[in-house]
Amino acid sequence: PYLLIPQRRMKLFLSLLTLSLSISINASQPELVDPYIRLLQSSELDILDQNVFSDSNSYQALALVYSVDNLPNAAIPDPSELDIRNFYALMCIYFATNGVGNPKTDEAFPGAPIPNWIIDNWITTDDYCNWYGIECDLERHVTKIELYNNGLYGKFPNEVVLLKDYLNCIDLFDNFYLWSYEPKWMQKMTALEYLYFGTTAFEALGVSRYLMGCVNLLELDMSYTYWSFGPISGEVFEPLTSLYYLDIGSQVLKVGIDGQPIPASVRALPLLYFFMDLCEFNLPISMDFLSSLTDLVELRLDYTRFETGIPTSFGQLTNLEFFSATYCGLDGPLPAELSNTNLKQVYLYGNNLSGQIPSEWGENLELEHLFLEQNELSGGIPSSLCNNPSMAFGADCDVCDGSCCFCCGEECGNIDDPTPAPTPTPENTILPPDIFVIPCFSGSSLVEVEHKG
Repeated sequence: PYLLIPQRRMKLFLSLLTLSLSISINASQPELVDPYIRLLQSSELDILDQNVFSDSNSYQALALVYSVDNLPNAAIPDPSELDIRNFYALMCIYFATNGVGNPKTDEAFPGAPIPNWIIDNWITTDDYCNWYGIECDLERHVTKIELYNNGLYGKFPNEVVLLKDYLNCIDLFDNFYLWSYEPKWMQKMTALEYLYFGTTAFEALGVSRYLMGCVNLLELDMSYTYWSFGPISGEVFEPLTSLYYLDIGSQVLKVGIDGQPIPASVRALPLLYFFMDLCEFNLPISMDFLSSLTDLVELRLDYTRFETGIPTSFGQLTNLEFFSATYCGLDGPLPAELSNTNLKQVYLYGNNLSGQIPSEWGENLELEHLFLEQNELSGGIPSSLCNNPSMAFGADCDVCDGSCCFCCGEECGNIDDPTPAPTPTPENTILPPDIFVIPCFSGSSLVEVEHKG
């Protein structure tokens, strides 16, 4: 009946009903679990769908029934309002993403059965704080959801917003067919600090405007998703003033109205780690905009095409330790100014860089890995680089020519195949008979783990 109340009176009604239920919910009255969940579904009118329980097959209805049937239980004999909220919100995730299809699966393999989660103890374990991928604090608030690489499909549900006050980490990385379109739930996730949904089917026109609600975000991985075909909105990143880790790899994006690929609000962030590999822009771009990110420690740009070469202003990136820009179409000389940085690892193979290797680079005794194969360099190896016995150094064989190179040309293992490998399909994924999946690996034998979740 409360769904018929005019919206202007809804807030007062919900407050009274919440007070009533919080006083009376206990193990002796489990019948109140049902109305409280219905109240929760109505508590975020601008985010959560209404009238969802009339469809018995909706994930919300399935979560409702399961919650009513399993609260109280042996692990939660006296469920509080918090227990019911957490239990229902998590079960919405379960029923929305476990063995469920979505527009992307319908397009990729129509009619094929959808696999269940790879690891799953949610049905067999009573206490949600002990469910796989869930972490709670001492007061039983859900603080982490870490379901990366677990075979999630379906659509990630907006009901996660019910956990907004204490949830500080959501890690959905590498669930390739997990879909979400313009995630409304993000607009109220003020406690969220770590958000990883790279290598999923999350979809938005550019960077979703709802992201601006994650005002305390520290780390964001949106790489290899469908957040493409639009600009990186500066307005979205203005509230994210603490963001220091940003991965926007493998996106098709538009240059902003100021002619910059990255808006000023992003360039003003205290970014330490920035990954923009395999990106495609609608207009030619240069690397100049990166010079303002003076806090950078790690920069990855592989397979993103740039006009011209490496700007001398990169010498301003004095904190930079890792720089990778392979197969980026770079030309021109190697700037001597990079010796002003704190670089330890540099990967620039597969470009059109020319001229000599600056002798100043040998002054950086911190340099451990330097790979420059498949370029147009000349003049041999500076003796200053050879004086660093701990450095692994690779270049084209005509440049090395019997000098101190660790390897030369193809023997370095970096230029065999410039095509990035696809994400391997999880072992238990059921695919149609005509799809044959081969996991491929290419590039350096030195493996760097990019994802931090």
